[in-house]
Amino acid sequence: MKRIICICLIFILISGISVSAITFSSAEENVVARNEDFAKSSPEAYIYVFLTQEMELSTATACGILANIQAESNFDHTAVGDEGKSYGICQWHDPREGVGRWTALKEFCDKNGYDWETLDGQLYFLHHELSTLYPNTFRMIKNVTNDAEGAYSAAYDFCVYYEKPANPESKGIFRGNNAKVHFEKYHNRKKGDISGDKSVNGMDLLLMKKHILGIIKLTGADYLSADMNDDFKINGMDLLLLKKMILS
Repeated sequence: MKRIICICLIFILISGISVSAITFSSAEENVVARNEDFAKSSPEAYIYVFLTQEMELSTATACGILANIQAESNFDHTAVGDEGKSYGICQWHDPREGVGRWTALKEFCDKNGYDWETLDGQLYFLHHELSTLYPNTFRMIKNVTNDAEGAYSAAYDFCVYYEKPANPESKGIFRGNNAKVHFEKYHNRKKGDISGDKSVNGMDLLLMKKHILGIIKLTGADYLSADMNDDFKINGMDLLLLKKMILS
């Protein structure tokens, strides 16, 4: 750990950067900074950033959608289901070849310059569908209270009125409860609190080091908490900033 921190300090000194001059990126810069590497490192975190920054949704609403995407595809944008008839993070379904929401995804992306086989393309299609084809559902989930119960409501309504799986009510309840878990992880999560214990200490430093060394893989809210400088990467610079926070 000391070796990594020393390397980071040497880099800063060589570059002429003052530690005190390091600042966090703005939300606007964050949207621009999202990239393919970030999507691969933590699809869940990438989706959450898109929902809260690109779509400007509350934490509760975003967590409601996250719970549904987790149930449908486990955040895998390449997931195929229903014997090859459903695809993507929301498992958009074609009841027959060339007809249905999977085909609509392809057509939307082709028309608007997105790749339907990427996470970005699918997220923009999700936003398009909610805005144009499911405006009442979109209005309901956007208007929930920004708390655990609001996350439950958003997940339930998204399941019943947007995803529309078999047994929607029972699945809506399950996803609603999962949304509450997501909300507790994301809401008011502090930078550096990687363990989620509401404090920043040596345990968080250890978790970050293990992630950098490839021993563990941080995802979701843990990943975003470890990204100290909001560049959507976790590396020696984040380790240095976390160390500085603990010592201050």
